[in-house]
Amino acid sequence: MRQETRPMECALCSVKTGIHAMHPLYDMPGAEGRQLVLPATGVGFKKTEKRLAWVHSLCAQFICSNDGTRGCVYGTYDGGKWEIASDDDSDHVQKYEKGTKVSKMFDAGLFSGEILEYHPTEKLYTVVYEDGDREDLEEDEVEEMLVSRKQSRCSNETLNTDNQSKDDEGLAATEWFVISNDSKHSKIIAESRELKCTICNSIDKRSFRIPVQCSAWNKSEFSEFKKCHKKDKYEKKKPVCYLAMHVGCARWATSNYAGVKGKSLRMCYYYPGKEAGFVVKRLTRIQSAIYFAEFMPVRSWNT
Repeated sequence: MRQETRPMECALCSVKTGIHAMHPLYDMPGAEGRQLVLPATGVGFKKTEKRLAWVHSLCAQFICSNDGTRGCVYGTYDGGKWEIASDDDSDHVQKYEKGTKVSKMFDAGLFSGEILEYHPTEKLYTVVYEDGDREDLEEDEVEEMLVSRKQSRCSNETLNTDNQSKDDEGLAATEWFVISNDSKHSKIIAESRELKCTICNSIDKRSFRIPVQCSAWNKSEFSEFKKCHKKDKYEKKKPVCYLAMHVGCARWATSNYAGVKGKSLRMCYYYPGKEAGFVVKRLTRIQSAIYFAEFMPVRSWNT
């Protein structure tokens, strides 16, 4: 099967029009990976033939980095490699033991926690906090949270462009994206597809689409957004918004912009992390947030 026209349909959302950055969607990383095929749909003049699966680069990157769906979609580079090779990758061992104490500053204050388990395949640590919330973190993230060596982060550091790493190359190095099929991420994907996109109302159980839950009141949400959400002063428990959206629908369905103080604000925000040559202030890691219109921030932020 060949792609002879510029792709516009995204397999991860319901947007099928517009000129956006696109990447192919594969079944697996490595040389054996093959581009997925979307099935034929409809009948008669509405029938759509089988076609190769493509995704909006934004949709894939967002799902890859969002707290609720992290790792469900991931990028590959250099012929299908899916992690940066290094001299110690082949003999990488768990650095921090179960029970190691950590602490992390959230908008609600400083939370203590500890390492619950280590996932050698993904090289991720599951940390559980004192309030019961959990998150999977990479080794360098855990290192920054160690109670025994807690340090304040530099708030005005200039990056050296001569020492730009492969991590700074980001999306430019990505050749294709893959939907994870391991048991952990397959479960997350299946649970996400139980939610319905509030914008397109599509049912996703028989598609590649992955809805993302509203980020309102998410524990690791960027504080400049979090402080703007409406909250009932009589609410005793931490609020949770169970509404969900496809990333593309939230970003490009213009009729669903929220109006705040005369401005039309987006429902989808994505920040790819620090870039070489820029001054590091508050945002140094990837930030992704998606909101139903009722919970839109009152300020407009560039993506």
